[in-house]
Formats: sequence, structure tokens, C-alpha cells
Amino acid sequence: MAIFAIGNRSGQLFKDNPLGDKQMSESSEERDEELRWRLEVLKAQLDSGKIYIAEHIAEDLKRSMSAVRYGPDGKIDLSTVDGRVRSLSLATAFFHQREETKKSVSLIDISRTYFEFVEKNFGFLAKQAEEKGYDAANFATAIADIPSAVEELSVSGSRFVEALGEFWDTVGDSSHYHLQDLTASKAVFGGDLFPSYQTNIASSVGLYMDTIVLSDPFWNSRHIFEHGSARQKAFYIAKHAVNVLKYRDLAIEDMAKPIVVFSPFRSSVDEDEENFLKSITTADGLKHAAALYGKAFATIEELRDFSTPLDTPAKVLSALADPTRLLFDTEWKQTPEEQIARALGGEWNELTGDLHPGRMVAGQCFGRMGQATDLLLKSRYLAGVPLIDAETSWRYFNWKLEYNSAQEPGNMAHLHMVKGLQHAARSF
Repeated sequence: MAIFAIGNRSGQLFKDNPLGDKQMSESSEERDEELRWRLEVLKAQLDSGKIYIAEHIAEDLKRSMSAVRYGPDGKIDLSTVDGRVRSLSLATAFFHQREETKKSVSLIDISRTYFEFVEKNFGFLAKQAEEKGYDAANFATAIADIPSAVEELSVSGSRFVEALGEFWDTVGDSSHYHLQDLTASKAVFGGDLFPSYQTNIASSVGLYMDTIVLSDPFWNSRHIFEHGSARQKAFYIAKHAVNVLKYRDLAIEDMAKPIVVFSPFRSSVDEDEENFLKSITTADGLKHAAALYGKAFATIEELRDFSTPLDTPAKVLSALADPTRLLFDTEWKQTPEEQIARALGGEWNELTGDLHPGRMVAGQCFGRMGQATDLLLKSRYLAGVPLIDAETSWRYFNWKLEYNSAQEPGNMAHLHMVKGLQHAARSF
């Protein structure tokens, strides 16, 4: 029986291995069995004609495949498999597994399951908000002022977010692969937890792009459900429920080019991607701090040591080399000192309990750069265009590109497209 074939020509049969078995550790055995599985996938793909070999490498590859032998135990003798065949089997197995992952669940089934889960748990909140005529922010504020609602939602919300994590861990790859292969113009939203509650972003950006990719704001708020107060948890559950469910009908409509899709950031479901994001964020955060203070920082510890004496807003301001890059919110109109005090009294204090201005500014350097980097990575991974709805996030996104020397002539068209989408998002 022919094992490998290229075109219409069969490779030589696997033959017995005269060297016999080798002693291997359990981890080595697992790796070897994985390789044997990949080789079987390679054989199946070749036999089905799904792999085409370029003529200039066909002969060398045929010789490599023809050298593969079976051992006396009936298994492939891996000592007869060279690097060329191993590499091809690795690539083949990846694409095979990718297709199997896509087949396991469709994009529309992911959307419908997600919205069914949200609606069953918190649909009553969206209904109450609609009946009372409240927008998401006002409704969430009202809910957060009711002790019984806070107690109930803080507990159920934490369980809900934990379950969502399991859901996205299961279907995240499928969602990403479907979106990568979607032949449509895609706008990937980021720079904030979710689009503004005041408008439906699909009504504006949808005129220019086929598909808008949104992230799950519940899952993106998991740090609040891990470290925040009960009031914060109730507030965000209510706000996200009202916001998310207004996109339900668009997201569950079965279309070749869906108008709205919810899909997680890879960094939120993939530990390796999370670590990669942290490494880039650290570098960019230090660069932003250097731009702020006019002083280079080699490590987080250096920045922390520098920031420690800056224990008042006035001291922070006196240390700045470029005050324009100390940006909290473009809509804030107070003096810089008042803005620092306002930022200290907001979410930073609620999550960290830290009222130190210098450390807060340092933390913002990493938080904002991480946000911009995550969006850039996700949009590239999904072959889409970053969509930024908030002017503050837009500024930090530009600074991130500047620090990475990305604003070259060849990238400006892409950047103008992002800016155009931002204006479109706010024009309706």
C-alpha cells in the first residue's frame, strides 16, 4: 500500500525498521504520537489531492517521503522522517485542525448562543430600561443606587462572566477563523469597552463596511468582577445588558456578510497572546512615560521609582516635559491639576485603592498603550480595519503608532481610513 503520493506518483512503502524500539520518556512519547498523527493527516491530505507540491521541490520531497519506514511495532519509525517531511506535516496538521475547528460551530450559531445566554440572564434589564425610557448609562446608575439590585446583580453577574469565559474559551478560535476567512470589509472596534450607548454604531459605520466586529463587554470587564465593588459590578452588568441587546437583531441575522459579529480579543482567551500583549504594552508604556517626562525608562521599576516622589498633582505637572500627552479624556475641560484629582477619584481608585498621582499616571501609560496595542493586534489578526469611536482612544492609538515608527507613507492610507470611520461613527 502506498503511504505518500505526489501527483499520480506513489512514494515508496514504509518498511520495517531494523533498529527496533527506543526507550522514551512519557513526554517524548506524547510528542512522537503527535508527530505520527500529523504524518497520518499529511498522508490523508495528499491522497485526497488537497496538497499541491511545486515542481522544483517535488523530487526532493518525494525522496524524503520514500525514506519513511514502519518499525516492527507497526508504528512509523520517526528516525526515518526528515525535517522536510516533519515541517510539511506540521503545516498540514495546522490547516486541517483549523478547518475542523471551523466546522465544529458556525459563526451564526456562536452569535445566537451568545445572545440567548445574555437575554436569558439579563434581558429583563434591557426591557425595564426600554419601558422607563432610560439610556444604558442612566439605567445603570439607577440600578446601582438600589441596594437589593446591587446585591443580586453583583453575585449573578460574577457567575455570568465566569461562564462567558468558558464559552469564549470554547468557541474563540472558531470565531476568529470564520472572521479571517470572511470575504468582507471588516471594521474591528476597540479603544473602549463598547461603542457609545447614545448611538447604534452599525447605523453609521455599516454604510461603509460590510461587517463590524465588536468585543463582548461583559468579558472585557472581567477585571471589575474580580476586583471591583458590588456597586461597580451591578452598574456594568446593567449598562452592558442594555447596550449589547440593542445589537441582537443585527447579530443573529443569518447573512453571508453579517452586519455585526461579537468576537473576543485573542489576548482575553489565549495565554500566549496575553503574554505577548503584555511585553509590547510594557515597551510602549515606557515610551509614553518617556514622552511625558522627557526621560528614558528602561524598566517598570525605574518608572515606579521616578513616580514615587510625585505624590501630588502639582508635582506631577511640574515634572512633565510634554503636558499635552497627559490626557485623561478629551471632553474634560478642568485645569490639568483638577483633571488629575478627578482621575484619582474615578475607576483607578475604585479598583486599586491607590490615591498616589504619580503611580496613577504611570498606570495609565500602560493601560492606554495596552488598549491601543490590543486593537491593532486584533484588527490585523482578523484582516480588518481598527474602528475607534472615542477621541481620547484615537489620540493614544496615534501615539502608539508613533512610538512604533509605524506612521510611514505606506501606512497613512490605512490610518486615514480609521479616522474616517471614527468620524462616521459620531455623525449619526
